[in-house]
Amino acid sequence: MITKKVPNWLTLITLAIGFIMATLDASIMNVAVATVQKELSLSSTSGTWIIDSYLLSFASLLLLGGVLANKFGSKPIYLVGMFLFLIGSISGGFSESGAWLIGSRFFQGVGAAFFMPSSLSLLVLSFEDKTERAKMLGIWSAVVSISSGVGPFVGGALIYGLGWRSIFFINVPLGIIGLVLAYCFAINPKSDRSLKLTVLPNLLSMIMLASFAYTLIEGGTYGIAYPPAIISFILFLITLFLFTSYERKSELPMIPLGLIKIKAFVFSNFTAVLLNSSMMGGLFIFGLYLQSSNHSTTLEAGAQLIPMMIVFMIGNIIFSRTVKKFGTDKMLIFGLLLAAIGTFVLTFSLHFTYLVYALIYAIANLGVGIVVPAMTMVAMQSATDKYSNFAGAIFNVARQIGSLFGVALLGVIFYQSSSPVIGAEISFAIMTIFYVLGIAFSIIGSKEKGKTIES
Repeated sequence: MITKKVPNWLTLITLAIGFIMATLDASIMNVAVATVQKELSLSSTSGTWIIDSYLLSFASLLLLGGVLANKFGSKPIYLVGMFLFLIGSISGGFSESGAWLIGSRFFQGVGAAFFMPSSLSLLVLSFEDKTERAKMLGIWSAVVSISSGVGPFVGGALIYGLGWRSIFFINVPLGIIGLVLAYCFAINPKSDRSLKLTVLPNLLSMIMLASFAYTLIEGGTYGIAYPPAIISFILFLITLFLFTSYERKSELPMIPLGLIKIKAFVFSNFTAVLLNSSMMGGLFIFGLYLQSSNHSTTLEAGAQLIPMMIVFMIGNIIFSRTVKKFGTDKMLIFGLLLAAIGTFVLTFSLHFTYLVYALIYAIANLGVGIVVPAMTMVAMQSATDKYSNFAGAIFNVARQIGSLFGVALLGVIFYQSSSPVIGAEISFAIMTIFYVLGIAFSIIGSKEKGKTIES
């Protein structure tokens, strides 16, 4: 455990650096693709896979990352993941071809898949007091949110001033600092060395998640009738059936049966899928809308998104300050309601000036800022410390699937609409539906949690 001599802020920084690198890198890359394509003379397909290779490896290996953390310990796997991400970043900075860069991004995704579940598990286990844990999760969410929100602007500034390679090299000092801090100050929870690593379920889970991620990526880019997307979806269904069949019969399932039986945890993951679909899909659509309808440059669009993302941080802080008084469940439902109202009003407000719809979107993001730490708290606490590594991995899988699904679905709607305004309006209407469904799942999950506590 981290000793009492280590301040809370140091624990927080230690375990947030990895997430900051991953989220900053992902959002920056969206801005850099056009420049990279031009300088390396890449096709549009190669440009797409610079982003998608990271998402594919990350999504497919998250469950394995949780299993490894449970067997070998959260801290060692966190350190390994950080090191792999650092190596991938250095390799990406020196890339001279599309294949080299895509491989480097894939390697970064592998590292992120290892350290992100462990980071969340270590954060939860570092604070035994539930109130203090909730407060730290709120602040942690705020720090990570800021990095995601300012990513496009930071990326634009770095590319303009230092060139596209700087977006990879910026991870080097961050990664080294993160590794040193984690080695010195991160807790080292007990691991289960007796846990057997069975090849078949791990292989099936990787193929299952990779094929589903590939389906969303390619289907979102080329349409659901695209043959590779159809084949990939069929492969997903087959491996899903084989994986669930194996898990039901296995004496030592990859995903503990006890965790799946915790309905509050299951419903919180449903909420996570819906939230990330709306949150990341909405951010993607809003950026496209600003550039296509307002004719903003990439850098200008990134700067215009910053005020709306800063409000997200304020929502995190509100949660930290009020969760003790109102409770996690009420804060979760309130945040989702605020987000639903904001996106619903936004559906009818895009004909106004930037200041008007930016203010409305900021209100929605204020709600999302409350939801993220609340949802994380519900998922991790309902799973209990016993399943923290598995819970962190599954929760991140749910959020990643939601992000891929949201960007794919809303992207197709936006591009196939007759105008940017109509595409954005339909997208925000769908986001509203997702938030309302999230409220329903959260209410059900809250009731199930109450039954669990009573029993």
